[in-house]
Amino acid sequence: MGTADKSGIDAYTLSYRNPAARRLSKPMKPSIAGVWHLSAWLSANGQVPFVGDQPAANGVDNWLYGNSNELVAQTKPIQGLTLRINSDGSFTEERTEDLILPWFDREGVLDENVTPFSGVTKKEGEVSYLLLTSPVTWAIPTGAGRVGRIRYDDGDTIICDKLELLDRRLVRTTNVVTDELYLERVILIYER
Repeated sequence: MGTADKSGIDAYTLSYRNPAARRLSKPMKPSIAGVWHLSAWLSANGQVPFVGDQPAANGVDNWLYGNSNELVAQTKPIQGLTLRINSDGSFTEERTEDLILPWFDREGVLDENVTPFSGVTKKEGEVSYLLLTSPVTWAIPTGAGRVGRIRYDDGDTIICDKLELLDRRLVRTTNVVTDELYLERVILIYER
């Protein structure tokens, strides 16, 4: 216990009785700010589900904003990329080794050679979205639900890059929809 004051009540007991002090002593939620090193990856693909002969009404958005956290245990080890997220929400990436994996660059091009880019994060609840500081002029998202979440939308390809903390690791999920039908998801696991 703590040291008692003049009233004979120690500081621990005082803080326990004081709801404001208890609120202050709650552990803070972990921050995504810091330096993260790529440690694993996995890629998955598919197609928008159909209802009868029509694509499911929310199929595209469900994929874009979804995750595959149940697949994290199946990821494969890899290294060679550092993601630095600053306290102001800006981020930079640096390739530290040659690495080959499915990668959608800042202009939406799928390439196996990782081309790092920089930008800003936008926090929404427990998720943060990676956005370009200067969006590609022909691929600026428009729809009300897409601005602030989608980093690239040229009408044919839509890319949503999101971050979530899962078991003290940073899970980056790059969700891609092409021609409103074909789906690709790249899961990158980073550790501090």
